[in-house]
Amino acid sequence: MRSLLASVFLFFLVKSFAQLNATKENLPKNWYLLDKNWDGVYGISLSDAYNFVKDKNSEPVVVAIISGGIDTSHEDLCESLWRNPGEIPGNNVDDDRNGYIDDVFGWNFMGPYFERGVSNNNVSEGIVDAGTYFAGIIGAIRNNEKGIDGIVENVKLMTLRAYQKGDSENMEFIKAMQYAIDNGAKVICIPVIRQFKSWGGAIDSVLLDAERKNVLIVEAAVNGGNMDENNRYLHHKTSTLLVVGSSGPSDEVLFDLNNNGGYGMKIDVLAPSLNLYSTRKVPRVSENKIADSNDSCGCKTGECGVIYYNNTNAAAAVTSGVAAFILSYYPGITARQLKSIIEASVVRIPESLTTKIDDEEFPIKNVCRTGGIVNAYNAIKLASTIMEEKK
Repeated sequence: MRSLLASVFLFFLVKSFAQLNATKENLPKNWYLLDKNWDGVYGISLSDAYNFVKDKNSEPVVVAIISGGIDTSHEDLCESLWRNPGEIPGNNVDDDRNGYIDDVFGWNFMGPYFERGVSNNNVSEGIVDAGTYFAGIIGAIRNNEKGIDGIVENVKLMTLRAYQKGDSENMEFIKAMQYAIDNGAKVICIPVIRQFKSWGGAIDSVLLDAERKNVLIVEAAVNGGNMDENNRYLHHKTSTLLVVGSSGPSDEVLFDLNNNGGYGMKIDVLAPSLNLYSTRKVPRVSENKIADSNDSCGCKTGECGVIYYNNTNAAAAVTSGVAAFILSYYPGITARQLKSIIEASVVRIPESLTTKIDDEEFPIKNVCRTGGIVNAYNAIKLASTIMEEKK
Protein backbone atom coordinates (compact mmCIF):
# COMPACT_ATOMS: atom_id res chain seq x y z
CA MET A 1 0.00 0.00 0.00
CA ARG A 2 2.81 2.36 0.91
CA SER A 3 4.50 1.58 -2.42
CA LEU A 4 1.28 2.33 -4.29
CA LEU A 5 0.85 5.67 -2.52
CA ALA A 6 4.45 6.55 -3.29
CA SER A 7 3.91 5.80 -6.97
CA VAL A 8 0.76 7.92 -7.08
CA PHE A 9 2.55 10.76 -5.31
CA LEU A 10 5.47 10.53 -7.76
CA PHE A 11 3.09 10.61 -10.74
CA PHE A 12 1.43 13.82 -9.60
CA LEU A 13 4.75 15.35 -8.61
CA VAL A 14 6.20 14.74 -12.07
CA LYS A 15 3.00 15.95 -13.72
CA SER A 16 2.88 19.14 -11.63
CA PHE A 17 6.55 19.88 -12.28
CA ALA A 18 6.04 19.46 -16.03
CA GLN A 19 3.00 21.72 -16.04
CA LEU A 20 4.79 24.34 -13.96
CA ASN A 21 7.54 24.51 -16.57
CA ALA A 22 5.28 24.64 -19.64
CA THR A 23 6.04 28.29 -20.31
CA LYS A 24 7.36 29.96 -23.43
CA GLU A 25 10.83 30.21 -21.90
CA ASN A 26 11.02 26.58 -20.81
CA LEU A 27 9.32 24.80 -23.70
CA PRO A 28 11.07 21.65 -24.92
CA LYS A 29 11.98 21.87 -28.61
CA ASN A 30 9.65 18.96 -29.32
CA TRP A 31 6.78 20.14 -27.12
CA TYR A 32 4.21 19.59 -29.88
CA LEU A 33 4.99 15.85 -29.85
CA LEU A 34 4.51 15.53 -26.08
CA ASP A 35 1.52 14.71 -23.88
CA LYS A 36 -0.71 16.94 -21.74
CA ASN A 37 -0.98 14.48 -18.83
CA TRP A 38 2.68 13.51 -18.60
CA ASP A 39 4.45 16.61 -19.89
CA GLY A 40 2.02 19.42 -19.12
CA VAL A 41 1.74 20.66 -22.72
CA TYR A 42 -0.96 20.30 -25.35
CA GLY A 43 1.11 18.13 -27.67
CA ILE A 44 -0.10 15.25 -29.84
CA SER A 45 1.01 12.39 -27.51
CA LEU A 46 3.21 10.83 -30.19
CA SER A 47 5.23 8.49 -27.93
CA ASP A 48 2.05 6.89 -26.62
CA ALA A 49 0.80 6.57 -30.19
CA TYR A 50 3.93 4.73 -31.31
CA ASN A 51 3.80 2.48 -28.24
CA PHE A 52 0.25 1.56 -29.19
CA VAL A 53 1.34 0.29 -32.62
CA LYS A 54 4.74 -1.09 -31.63
CA ASP A 55 3.80 -4.62 -32.72
CA LYS A 56 2.32 -3.54 -36.07
CA ASN A 57 4.04 -3.05 -39.40
CA SER A 58 3.56 0.17 -41.33
CA GLU A 59 3.33 1.04 -45.01
CA PRO A 60 4.72 4.18 -46.69
CA VAL A 61 2.28 7.05 -47.18
CA VAL A 62 2.79 9.78 -49.77
CA VAL A 63 2.17 13.29 -48.44
CA ALA A 64 2.25 16.18 -50.90
CA ILE A 65 3.35 19.55 -49.50
CA ILE A 66 2.21 22.51 -51.58
CA SER A 67 4.43 25.37 -50.51
CA GLY A 68 7.63 27.08 -51.60
CA GLY A 69 9.65 23.90 -52.19
CA ILE A 70 11.89 21.66 -50.07
CA ASP A 71 15.66 21.45 -49.67
CA THR A 72 16.09 17.98 -51.19
CA SER A 73 19.68 17.72 -49.94
CA HIS A 74 18.83 18.25 -46.26
CA GLU A 75 20.36 15.36 -44.33
CA ASP A 76 17.36 15.05 -42.01
CA LEU A 77 14.88 14.89 -44.91
CA CYS A 78 16.53 13.22 -47.89
CA GLU A 79 15.50 9.66 -47.02
CA SER A 80 11.90 10.75 -46.46
CA LEU A 81 11.45 12.41 -49.85
CA TRP A 82 9.13 10.97 -52.47
CA ARG A 83 10.93 9.93 -55.63
CA ASN A 84 8.95 9.32 -58.77
CA PRO A 85 9.35 5.58 -59.46
CA GLY A 86 8.54 6.04 -63.15
CA GLU A 87 11.15 8.71 -63.85
CA ILE A 88 14.84 8.32 -64.72
CA PRO A 89 16.64 11.34 -63.28
CA GLY A 90 18.50 13.66 -65.62
CA ASN A 91 17.70 12.08 -69.01
CA ASN A 92 15.47 14.97 -70.12
CA VAL A 93 12.67 12.53 -71.01
CA ASP A 94 9.15 12.25 -69.65
CA ASP A 95 9.64 8.56 -68.85
CA ASP A 96 6.28 8.01 -67.15
CA ARG A 97 4.43 10.18 -69.70
CA ASN A 98 2.64 12.24 -67.06
CA GLY A 99 3.43 15.51 -68.84
CA TYR A 100 6.41 16.47 -66.66
CA ILE A 101 10.03 15.87 -67.67
CA ASP A 102 12.37 14.58 -64.94
CA ASP A 103 9.86 15.23 -62.15
CA VAL A 104 11.93 13.21 -59.70
CA PHE A 105 10.85 14.86 -56.43
CA GLY A 106 7.71 16.60 -57.67
CA TRP A 107 7.31 19.79 -59.68
CA ASN A 108 7.96 23.51 -59.51
CA PHE A 109 4.78 25.13 -60.82
CA MET A 110 5.96 28.69 -60.30
CA GLY A 111 9.34 28.56 -62.05
CA PRO A 112 12.44 30.51 -61.05
CA TYR A 113 11.87 33.70 -59.07
CA PHE A 114 8.07 33.33 -59.26
CA GLU A 115 7.90 33.82 -63.04
CA ARG A 116 4.37 33.51 -64.39
CA GLY A 117 3.68 30.71 -66.83
CA VAL A 118 7.09 29.11 -66.25
CA SER A 119 7.55 25.75 -64.51
CA ASN A 120 10.35 23.23 -64.15
CA ASN A 121 11.55 20.25 -62.12
CA ASN A 122 13.78 22.22 -59.72
CA VAL A 123 11.81 22.04 -56.46
CA SER A 124 14.70 23.42 -54.36
CA GLU A 125 15.40 26.71 -56.14
CA GLY A 126 14.73 30.07 -54.57
CA ILE A 127 13.37 30.56 -51.05
CA VAL A 128 12.34 27.14 -49.74
CA ASP A 129 12.64 27.64 -45.98
CA ALA A 130 8.90 27.36 -45.34
CA GLY A 131 8.40 24.12 -47.30
CA THR A 132 11.52 22.61 -45.72
CA TYR A 133 10.17 23.57 -42.30
CA PHE A 134 6.79 21.90 -42.90
CA ALA A 135 8.52 18.82 -44.32
CA GLY A 136 10.54 18.39 -41.15
CA ILE A 137 7.47 18.49 -38.92
CA ILE A 138 5.83 15.75 -40.96
CA GLY A 139 8.70 13.52 -41.95
CA ALA A 140 12.17 14.40 -40.67
CA ILE A 141 14.03 11.12 -40.23
CA ARG A 142 13.28 9.70 -36.80
CA ASN A 143 15.86 8.45 -34.30
CA ASN A 144 18.91 9.40 -36.37
CA GLU A 145 20.36 11.73 -33.70
CA LYS A 146 20.26 14.63 -36.16
CA GLY A 147 18.03 17.69 -36.23
CA ILE A 148 14.53 16.68 -35.13
CA ASP A 149 12.19 13.70 -35.24
CA GLY A 150 9.30 14.06 -37.67
CA ILE A 151 5.85 12.73 -36.83
CA VAL A 152 5.70 9.94 -39.42
CA GLU A 153 8.34 7.23 -39.65
CA ASN A 154 7.12 5.69 -42.91
CA VAL A 155 6.38 8.64 -45.17
CA LYS A 156 7.32 9.94 -48.60
CA LEU A 157 7.18 13.71 -49.00
CA MET A 158 6.18 14.95 -52.45
CA THR A 159 7.52 18.44 -53.19
CA LEU A 160 5.27 20.87 -55.04
CA ARG A 161 6.06 24.57 -55.47
CA ALA A 162 3.07 26.84 -55.98
CA TYR A 163 3.18 30.49 -55.07
CA GLN A 164 0.59 31.75 -52.60
CA LYS A 165 -0.87 34.56 -54.74
CA GLY A 166 -0.26 32.92 -58.08
CA ASP A 167 -2.20 34.03 -61.16
CA SER A 168 -5.73 35.43 -61.10
CA GLU A 169 -7.39 32.03 -60.93
CA ASN A 170 -4.62 30.26 -58.97
CA MET A 171 -3.98 27.79 -61.78
CA GLU A 172 -0.46 27.06 -60.52
CA PHE A 173 -1.92 25.93 -57.23
CA ILE A 174 -4.72 23.92 -58.86
CA LYS A 175 -2.20 22.15 -61.12
CA ALA A 176 -0.11 21.29 -58.06
CA MET A 177 -3.14 19.72 -56.36
CA GLN A 178 -3.98 17.72 -59.49
CA TYR A 179 -0.38 16.52 -59.78
CA ALA A 180 -0.50 15.27 -56.18
CA ILE A 181 -3.75 13.40 -56.75
CA ASP A 182 -2.59 11.85 -60.04
CA ASN A 183 0.76 10.73 -58.63
CA GLY A 184 -0.32 8.86 -55.54
CA ALA A 185 -0.52 11.34 -52.67
CA LYS A 186 -2.99 10.26 -49.98
CA VAL A 187 -2.62 13.45 -47.93
CA ILE A 188 -2.22 16.95 -49.39
CA CYS A 189 -0.82 19.47 -46.95
CA ILE A 190 -1.73 23.09 -47.75
CA PRO A 191 0.04 25.17 -45.09
CA VAL A 192 -0.02 28.33 -47.22
CA ILE A 193 -3.42 29.97 -47.12
CA ARG A 194 -5.02 30.38 -50.55
CA GLN A 195 -7.59 32.88 -51.74
CA PHE A 196 -9.74 32.18 -54.80
CA LYS A 197 -11.33 34.95 -56.84
CA SER A 198 -14.15 32.70 -57.95
CA TRP A 199 -15.52 29.17 -57.52
CA GLY A 200 -16.48 26.56 -60.09
CA GLY A 201 -14.50 25.16 -62.98
CA ALA A 202 -11.01 23.93 -62.31
CA ILE A 203 -10.93 24.30 -58.53
CA ASP A 204 -14.23 22.47 -57.98
CA SER A 205 -13.07 19.76 -60.38
CA VAL A 206 -9.82 19.09 -58.52
CA LEU A 207 -11.56 19.06 -55.13
CA LEU A 208 -14.09 16.50 -56.38
CA ASP A 209 -11.27 14.43 -57.87
CA ALA A 210 -9.54 14.34 -54.48
CA GLU A 211 -12.78 13.17 -52.92
CA ARG A 212 -13.28 10.44 -55.54
CA LYS A 213 -9.70 9.20 -55.23
CA ASN A 214 -9.72 9.09 -51.44
CA VAL A 215 -7.29 11.93 -50.76
CA LEU A 216 -7.42 13.95 -47.55
CA ILE A 217 -6.70 17.67 -47.96
CA VAL A 218 -5.41 19.48 -44.87
CA GLU A 219 -5.69 23.26 -45.11
CA ALA A 220 -4.40 25.88 -42.67
CA ALA A 221 -6.87 28.44 -41.39
CA VAL A 222 -6.26 32.12 -41.96
CA ASN A 223 -3.87 33.90 -39.62
CA GLY A 224 -6.33 35.88 -37.54
CA GLY A 225 -9.94 36.87 -38.09
CA ASN A 226 -13.29 35.15 -38.35
CA MET A 227 -13.18 32.32 -40.87
CA ASP A 228 -16.98 32.19 -41.02
CA GLU A 229 -17.05 35.61 -42.66
CA ASN A 230 -14.73 34.71 -45.52
CA ASN A 231 -15.75 32.50 -48.46
CA ARG A 232 -12.59 32.88 -50.55
CA TYR A 233 -10.73 29.85 -49.20
CA LEU A 234 -11.23 26.12 -49.76
CA HIS A 235 -12.98 25.51 -46.45
CA HIS A 236 -15.83 23.00 -46.68
CA LYS A 237 -16.05 22.54 -50.42
CA THR A 238 -15.48 18.79 -50.04
CA SER A 239 -16.06 16.07 -47.46
CA THR A 240 -12.36 15.16 -47.47
CA LEU A 241 -11.09 18.62 -46.52
CA LEU A 242 -9.87 19.27 -42.97
CA VAL A 243 -9.37 22.91 -41.91
CA VAL A 244 -6.90 23.43 -39.07
CA GLY A 245 -6.44 26.32 -36.67
CA SER A 246 -3.63 27.17 -34.29
CA SER A 247 -3.03 26.12 -30.69
CA GLY A 248 -0.28 26.71 -28.15
CA PRO A 249 1.38 24.61 -25.43
CA SER A 250 -0.46 25.54 -22.22
CA ASP A 251 -3.61 27.04 -20.79
CA GLU A 252 -1.87 30.42 -20.55
CA VAL A 253 -0.80 30.50 -24.22
CA LEU A 254 -3.28 28.13 -25.82
CA PHE A 255 -4.73 30.60 -28.31
CA ASP A 256 -3.17 33.82 -29.60
CA LEU A 257 -5.49 35.66 -31.96
CA ASN A 258 -3.12 38.63 -32.23
CA ASN A 259 -0.34 36.54 -33.78
CA ASN A 260 -1.67 33.47 -35.52
CA GLY A 261 -5.14 32.40 -34.50
CA GLY A 262 -8.12 32.40 -36.83
CA TYR A 263 -11.45 31.30 -35.37
CA GLY A 264 -14.90 30.15 -36.43
CA MET A 265 -17.01 27.09 -37.13
CA LYS A 266 -15.35 26.59 -40.53
CA ILE A 267 -12.24 25.49 -38.62
CA ASP A 268 -12.55 21.78 -37.85
CA VAL A 269 -9.75 21.24 -35.31
CA LEU A 270 -6.79 22.97 -33.72
CA ALA A 271 -3.18 21.78 -33.77
CA PRO A 272 0.13 22.98 -32.29
CA SER A 273 1.77 25.84 -34.18
CA LEU A 274 3.31 28.16 -31.59
CA ASN A 275 7.14 28.17 -31.49
CA LEU A 276 7.63 24.86 -33.30
CA TYR A 277 11.18 23.75 -33.99
CA SER A 278 11.88 22.16 -37.38
CA THR A 279 14.18 21.88 -40.38
CA ARG A 280 15.22 24.75 -42.62
CA LYS A 281 17.11 25.03 -45.88
CA VAL A 282 20.79 24.32 -45.23
CA PRO A 283 22.92 27.31 -46.30
CA ARG A 284 25.93 26.53 -48.46
CA VAL A 285 29.06 28.64 -48.76
CA SER A 286 30.38 26.61 -51.69
CA GLU A 287 29.20 23.77 -53.86
CA ASN A 288 30.52 21.04 -51.57
CA LYS A 289 30.66 22.73 -48.18
CA ILE A 290 27.77 23.24 -45.76
CA ALA A 291 28.05 26.49 -43.82
CA ASP A 292 28.51 26.16 -40.09
CA SER A 293 26.58 28.16 -37.52
CA ASN A 294 29.28 30.86 -37.36
CA ASP A 295 29.02 31.75 -41.04
CA SER A 296 26.70 34.52 -42.19
CA CYS A 297 23.91 32.07 -42.94
CA GLY A 298 21.30 33.49 -40.60
CA CYS A 299 20.89 30.39 -38.42
CA LYS A 300 18.56 31.68 -35.73
CA THR A 301 18.95 28.69 -33.44
CA GLY A 302 22.72 28.37 -33.50
CA GLU A 303 22.40 25.23 -35.61
CA CYS A 304 22.23 25.33 -39.38
CA GLY A 305 19.38 23.30 -40.78
CA VAL A 306 16.84 23.99 -37.99
CA ILE A 307 14.67 26.97 -37.08
CA TYR A 308 11.79 28.12 -34.84
CA TYR A 309 8.59 29.33 -36.47
CA ASN A 310 5.31 30.71 -35.17
CA ASN A 311 2.35 30.60 -37.55
CA THR A 312 -0.97 28.82 -38.15
CA ASN A 313 0.59 27.24 -41.24
CA ALA A 314 2.53 24.81 -39.05
CA ALA A 315 -0.75 23.45 -37.65
CA ALA A 316 -1.56 22.04 -41.10
CA ALA A 317 1.79 20.25 -41.15
CA VAL A 318 1.23 18.73 -37.69
CA THR A 319 -2.23 17.52 -38.65
CA SER A 320 -0.99 16.16 -41.99
CA GLY A 321 1.63 14.24 -40.02
CA VAL A 322 -0.99 12.75 -37.72
CA ALA A 323 -3.14 11.78 -40.72
CA ALA A 324 -0.21 10.09 -42.47
CA PHE A 325 0.81 8.32 -39.26
CA ILE A 326 -2.67 6.77 -39.02
CA LEU A 327 -2.71 5.77 -42.69
CA SER A 328 0.73 4.17 -42.43
CA TYR A 329 -0.66 1.62 -39.94
CA TYR A 330 -4.24 1.46 -41.20
CA PRO A 331 -4.06 2.03 -44.98
CA GLY A 332 -7.61 0.72 -45.44
CA ILE A 333 -9.11 3.78 -43.80
CA THR A 334 -10.87 6.08 -46.23
CA ALA A 335 -10.22 9.81 -46.40
CA ARG A 336 -13.68 10.55 -44.99
CA GLN A 337 -13.09 8.14 -42.12
CA LEU A 338 -9.68 9.69 -41.52
CA LYS A 339 -11.16 13.16 -41.22
CA SER A 340 -13.83 11.88 -38.83
CA ILE A 341 -11.25 10.04 -36.72
CA ILE A 342 -9.06 13.11 -36.32
CA GLU A 343 -12.08 15.22 -35.39
CA ALA A 344 -13.57 12.71 -32.94
CA SER A 345 -10.27 12.06 -31.13
CA VAL A 346 -9.30 15.63 -30.22
CA VAL A 347 -8.30 16.61 -26.70
CA ARG A 348 -11.13 18.86 -25.58
CA ILE A 349 -10.32 22.38 -24.45
CA PRO A 350 -11.50 23.09 -20.88
CA GLU A 351 -14.75 25.05 -20.68
CA SER A 352 -13.17 27.63 -18.37
CA LEU A 353 -10.46 28.82 -20.80
CA THR A 354 -11.20 32.08 -22.60
CA THR A 355 -9.50 34.54 -24.91
CA LYS A 356 -10.12 38.14 -25.99
CA ILE A 357 -11.86 38.60 -29.34
CA ASP A 358 -13.04 42.11 -30.20
CA ASP A 359 -12.43 43.08 -26.56
CA GLU A 360 -14.87 40.45 -25.33
CA GLU A 361 -14.22 37.22 -23.45
CA PHE A 362 -14.61 34.29 -25.83
CA PRO A 363 -14.45 30.55 -24.86
CA ILE A 364 -11.40 29.02 -26.54
CA LYS A 365 -13.35 25.82 -27.14
CA ASN A 366 -15.51 27.85 -29.55
CA VAL A 367 -12.65 28.91 -31.81
CA CYS A 368 -13.26 25.75 -33.85
CA ARG A 369 -16.09 23.36 -34.62
CA THR A 370 -14.89 20.39 -32.53
CA GLY A 371 -13.53 22.42 -29.62
CA GLY A 372 -10.31 20.42 -29.41
CA ILE A 373 -6.69 19.79 -30.38
CA VAL A 374 -5.52 16.90 -32.60
CA ASN A 375 -4.02 13.96 -30.73
CA ALA A 376 -2.15 11.11 -32.42
CA TYR A 377 -2.63 8.64 -29.56
CA ASN A 378 -6.40 9.10 -29.33
CA ALA A 379 -6.65 9.00 -33.12
CA ILE A 380 -4.68 5.79 -33.62
CA LYS A 381 -6.73 4.04 -30.92
CA LEU A 382 -9.95 5.10 -32.61
CA ALA A 383 -8.62 3.99 -35.99
CA SER A 384 -7.78 0.59 -34.52
CA THR A 385 -11.30 0.22 -33.12
CA ILE A 386 -12.89 1.14 -36.44
CA MET A 387 -10.72 -1.28 -38.41
CA GLU A 388 -11.37 -4.10 -35.93
CA GLU A 389 -15.11 -3.55 -36.31
CA LYS A 390 -14.78 -3.86 -40.10
CA LYS A 391 -13.34 -7.37 -39.85
